[in-house]
Amino acid sequence: MLPQLAALDLDQDEVEEDNLGWDEGEPELPGPDDPDGAEEGPDQSRELAVAMARVASDTKATDVLVLHVAPLVYWTSYLVLVTVTSRPQLQAILGKMERQARDEWGRAPSAVAPGRSVWEVLDYGDIVIHLFTAEQREYYDLESFYGAAEEVELPFATEAGEASWTRQY
Repeated sequence: MLPQLAALDLDQDEVEEDNLGWDEGEPELPGPDDPDGAEEGPDQSRELAVAMARVASDTKATDVLVLHVAPLVYWTSYLVLVTVTSRPQLQAILGKMERQARDEWGRAPSAVAPGRSVWEVLDYGDIVIHLFTAEQREYYDLESFYGAAEEVELPFATEAGEASWTRQY
């Protein structure tokens, strides 16, 4: 009998029969493209990031940018950067993004911010969305910090004939 079982005064056969509901082998842990363990692959993460960028663009946000950062960081796969012109616009985009992510993708952010700042973040684990004013975006310059990240092409930007974001190096 195992020493741990002897201390509990349990029979080895009873424990083996029940197996405590665990399967043999190692538990599967989330990977870098799915840090929070959601049932999403890299393609679905990319699609959700582009969908959230489209929500921002449709709500008249500017300089919408999606970066694939999975090769650079362990904690997320995509960053969505969005510039807003006002707090009401920021609130409108936040609400639309949360609704679409919940209704169409079955996703909810890890925490819901009160929405009183000029820089808000929606964290979906594999996708992190930053919405901020032009002043905040310029000051923190996340584009330069993640300068080695791949910029994801936004199909709706070319459909509408919009100029894509140009990085300043």
